[in-house]
Amino acid sequence: HWQHVTKKGGPELNCAYCHEHADKSPHATIPNTETCMVCHVVEKTDSPEIVKLTAINERGEQPQWARVYWFEKEANVFFTHKPHTRAGVDCAECHGNVAESHKLRREINQTMGWCMDCHRARQASIDCYVCHR
Repeated sequence: HWQHVTKKGGPELNCAYCHEHADKSPHATIPNTETCMVCHVVEKTDSPEIVKLTAINERGEQPQWARVYWFEKEANVFFTHKPHTRAGVDCAECHGNVAESHKLRREINQTMGWCMDCHRARQASIDCYVCHR
């Protein structure tokens, strides 16, 4: 991520450029190769990782992205990025300092208590039905 969100290593893209559905749907979504190739058809084309990405795109496939954040099915949580992004919650508040991450990993343990503390601090609803349906 650091190469994409800082001037030091890249074009300084915001999170929503690649995770384009965060403000429109329940899921932020992981970028598809077409999104990547908007830039990488000319940027860093000789990089081994971009060569792999280009080949994946040309085959009409998608990379096997590694999911970092999720809620266990047993938690019975319905989470949507949409109201959070629309309320101005910065991505780093829930995902940590992704802008400096060279390898993504779970930085914040998003427990029910953690979410409740945030909702209380922002005076957002803490009714059960907001997250559990």
